[in-house]
Amino acid sequence: IGQGVHFPSDPVILQGMNVPYGARAGDLQERFITAIAIVLAVWLLLSVMPKTNAKELERIRAGKPDLMAQAERQEWLDLIIPHEDYFVTPIIMYANIALFFLMVFAGKGFLTFQADDLIVWGACYAPRVREGEWWRLLSATFLHGGVAHLFANMVCLFYVGTHLEELMSRSRYLCVYLLSALTGSVASLLWHTEPIVAVGASGAIFGLYGAYVALLLGGIYPKSHTKFVLRETTIFIGINLLAGIVPGIDNAAHIGGLLCGLLLGFAFLVVKRKNFIKRNRNNWQL
Repeated sequence: IGQGVHFPSDPVILQGMNVPYGARAGDLQERFITAIAIVLAVWLLLSVMPKTNAKELERIRAGKPDLMAQAERQEWLDLIIPHEDYFVTPIIMYANIALFFLMVFAGKGFLTFQADDLIVWGACYAPRVREGEWWRLLSATFLHGGVAHLFANMVCLFYVGTHLEELMSRSRYLCVYLLSALTGSVASLLWHTEPIVAVGASGAIFGLYGAYVALLLGGIYPKSHTKFVLRETTIFIGINLLAGIVPGIDNAAHIGGLLCGLLLGFAFLVVKRKNFIKRNRNNWQL
């Protein structure tokens, strides 16, 4: 082609790699996830640090407390620390997160966990359940397949928990969560003909969303508010059920938990109305 240009006798321009992506990338994925976690931690730290405006700055200089910073700090504490109308949700979240990090510190993984390890730690696995290990129906709902699985479920739990828990007593809220979790696990066992390793809180979370829909339909909120929230909630449920068509997502557990939550939500509405009528009748008789 041109003088003085030499090519090797056997050049290799592109060479295919028939290995899994994870092995090809090495620890690049873990580094990437770690970097994201650090960025989120810094963002969280900055967001809870006191902020001031000109008026607040004058107050601080005058030796008075920074009211804006106190309010913002209290908002974050209300989302982290259990309190009156937000008690069960954070405890459930902490239980899920704690179990995840126990597996991480035990060296079982981070991005994902192996199926055999999940079975040892309490996953719902049909052969083991049939052998009498019924506790797996519940323990599996506190396990997750990896950090992304955990993160997605905890975000959904946080969202529905902050709205639903204030509408119910703690005992009824916990009842909806646990019964929906069990129903989701049973539905998964009955649906899948071949044994699968089922983990995740999504069945229980779908149960909470089902109870939330029932309460919305029952007139808990004003009609103007109900219409908007109900539309957003049903869209969210629909999108997640459609996403469950993808292989690897246990839609049977989702549907089982959702139906259980709906039934419990309507049952609580009936009980609440009966108690309301009874109280009003007693007041009228007095």
